[in-house]
Amino acid sequence: MKSVVKNTENLQKSMPHEHLELEATLQENLQVMINGDFQTRWEVGKILAKQGKAAIAPLREILADNDADLELRWFAGRILSEFKEPEIIISLVKLLEETEEIELCKLAISALANIGSPAIEALKNLLTQEDTKLLAIQALGQITNPQTIEPLLTMVDDPVPLVRATAIEALGNFHEDSITPVLVKALTDKAAAVRKEAVAALGRKKNFNVVTEVAQLLDDLNYQVCQTAAIALGRIGTDEAAAALFHVLKSPATPASLKLDIV
Repeated sequence: MKSVVKNTENLQKSMPHEHLELEATLQENLQVMINGDFQTRWEVGKILAKQGKAAIAPLREILADNDADLELRWFAGRILSEFKEPEIIISLVKLLEETEEIELCKLAISALANIGSPAIEALKNLLTQEDTKLLAIQALGQITNPQTIEPLLTMVDDPVPLVRATAIEALGNFHEDSITPVLVKALTDKAAAVRKEAVAALGRKKNFNVVTEVAQLLDDLNYQVCQTAAIALGRIGTDEAAAALFHVLKSPATPASLKLDIV
């Protein structure tokens, strides 16, 4: 952390007199965050976020410092997510690529989602890398922008079931008609996790034209898929959907637990 302070001091020397006071305040707040406890860091983080672009460079340095404590790096990333500068996106993407800390991965995903549209292109590049494509999909799934649909569609046929399921879940947040055929196709995926996400998404969309396809999953070999299909049909709420549920409810082959879910 000494390098953060030293770099800030060097910057001070090259600044006009009118900016020295602001720089001194910035340096003081950085020291408080570096040395403070959780609550102190929380409070000073609000102040640093309001100090503008001058705070970006030292915060990026903290975020990238593998020797800094995890909590401090987390706060640095959280503050940086308040800005939308390209260099911040680069830092967050690099963090996703390099860190093995789960909390920092979650932070980077959330921060990139908070940045929104400017982060989409960088996340698209991560989709081409095996180690980062799942994290990139998770981040894209939190950005409610139609620009994410195209890159997400490239992942629905990925060989990794979890990647496919995560992409289908993310696509289910959109109501564009072009997505429906993709979701219907995913109902026949070999992986139960993918089928489950697809049928859940169709239930959220309340598409009246997919009742037949959704109803077929009431007989799925995976109980969670059956359960999700029943919930989806209940949300669709048409007479056809109700009839499909009633048929399964009256069937002696239907497990008692699924009947309870339907009721």
